[in-house]
Amino acid sequence: MEAKQDGGHAGKERDEKSDFEGAGGGAGAKDDFDAGAGCKPESAAAGSSSSSSSSSSSSSPARIRVLRIEVDEGPSPLTAPLELDVEFSTDAPLAAAHWEVKYLVDSVYARHVIRLGATEPADYGRGEHAFSFEVGAIDIAGIEPSVLTNAGLLIATLCSAAGGEVMDLNMVVQVQQAGDEFTRLIYNPLEGGDYA
Repeated sequence: MEAKQDGGHAGKERDEKSDFEGAGGGAGAKDDFDAGAGCKPESAAAGSSSSSSSSSSSSSPARIRVLRIEVDEGPSPLTAPLELDVEFSTDAPLAAAHWEVKYLVDSVYARHVIRLGATEPADYGRGEHAFSFEVGAIDIAGIEPSVLTNAGLLIATLCSAAGGEVMDLNMVVQVQQAGDEFTRLIYNPLEGGDYA
């Protein structure tokens, strides 16, 4: 799996939680359920799995506006490779920030957060920027089929160097099952206008 900006790194880990954690401050709109898991400081962003990670609020005053999203909306197999390209702007500098990408699916009893990877840290000055991310597969091993068919979220979180969340970019993922096969359909939130 690969995360790209000018280069990148990607890690994978799964968190399971029974309740939701609030995300940090920033300009990102939140869906009915939140990102959980939170950002990790860059020194740990590519590390091995941990069972949980608490959210920490970003002290950055930056307001982020997402300008363009390109994603394989599908329908595609749920586990198929994923590519995500995003253009965004910031009204304040962000030093050594990175994007973490994860897939979240929820049930009454547990939350499953599959970490797909992260971009390399980058300095974002005021103005427009872009990042690209790709992963070779989404690993759903160990998640019950009845849980997979719940609506999920593909989440790209902009993280500060200290590990605080600046914003979440949330994309709803609808999953359908036909026999043993699961098919995903990703909804682009920009189809209704700018995401800010």
